[in-house]
Amino acid sequence: NAVLAIGFETWPYLHFRHTGWSICSIGYHPDDGRRYVDDGHGGREYSSPFGVGNIVDCGY
Repeated sequence: NAVLAIGFETWPYLHFRHTGWSICSIGYHPDDGRRYVDDGHGGREYSSPFGVGNIVDCGY
C-alpha cells in the first residue's frame, strides 16, 4: 500500500517520517483524514479520508 502525506517541513527534515510527525512540520494525511502539527501520536480530525479515484486540489 502506498501512503501520501501533504504538507510542509523545515530543513533538515527526517525523510523517514511523514510530514507533520516531526518538529517544525505540518501535514495532512488523507488515509485517516487527520492533520498533524509536530505530532506523531494521532493528530487531530480535519476532514474525511480519501483515496484512489479522488481528486486533490491545493488552492491558495
